[in-house]
Amino acid sequence: MTGEYDDNRDALENKIALPPLSEESATTQDIPDHIADMADTIGADNGTLLMMLPGQSTPITFVKTESIILGRFDPATGLYPTVDLTPFFGKTMGVSRRHAEIIFKDKHYFVRDLDSANGTTLNGKTIDRQPQQIRSGDQLRLGELLIVLFLSDKDPSQSSRPSLTGLHSVYVQHTVMTMPPDSITIDFLDEVLLHYLRALNTVQATVIAANKQATQHISLNGMRVIKKLNTVEFQLIIHHPMLIMLRDNIQKLMNQTPQSMDESLLLILYRRSAQAMLEQLTPIRINDDQYDVYLDRLQTDLQNLFTIPLQMVSVDL
Repeated sequence: MTGEYDDNRDALENKIALPPLSEESATTQDIPDHIADMADTIGADNGTLLMMLPGQSTPITFVKTESIILGRFDPATGLYPTVDLTPFFGKTMGVSRRHAEIIFKDKHYFVRDLDSANGTTLNGKTIDRQPQQIRSGDQLRLGELLIVLFLSDKDPSQSSRPSLTGLHSVYVQHTVMTMPPDSITIDFLDEVLLHYLRALNTVQATVIAANKQATQHISLNGMRVIKKLNTVEFQLIIHHPMLIMLRDNIQKLMNQTPQSMDESLLLILYRRSAQAMLEQLTPIRINDDQYDVYLDRLQTDLQNLFTIPLQMVSVDL
């Protein structure tokens, strides 16, 4: 892909940073008491770490990941930690931009604090830069934000994992044409709405594949035109964190992009957006063999999605 960028790529990338996920879109639900498929978390011989975040029914999975930085997006540098805790009220919970690090070494995971402002505790005990070994079921607290950690000796690609999709309401608004009140034309349904859903489905397919799960297509459970001008409500079975990131992160960035922006700059925007999605929604990392494959696919998927004149204006939580 190097031919797509000009000699000023480094300078351009420093100016183009994805905004952090909106804390308004985060959930404050507690971590579930019972977590499916984790009853036999008896070790970490194959280096599998499962991380449960507040309000999430599906863990983030890491396999033999040497370094996992926990923190928040840094707008000053445009850099993301491995796990961005911004959408989980990270800022208000006292999470620093580089708060803690989880390390995989000698078939074990360890955690250490990175001189955070509000401290890190492991099972209620304050830890410092000295790495502390993680055991299955440990409770890690960054400031006031609780994360539960599980270790598994099972191959996550062979185990039955919870579905990444669920039923959610999505509201989209056309940005160009005006529709009749409380109705849509057949042409608009065929040429715009269905095209948008197909593009959204392709983005999800890439994210699901990068999570090493069987294909989960978006399903349409219901649709209606609402009174707000040019706005349609979809009831979709869809990957919710992906929706939140598309709306609160990537779409906001695209909205701030001048229509006259050079195509090479737009390609950088799509690629950086794809990188952020892989880092925040999947276990795929830059040193993985399939990283470039998924990155290229997701960059193309996002480009196709955002060329359609529809915007997500709301997503249920």
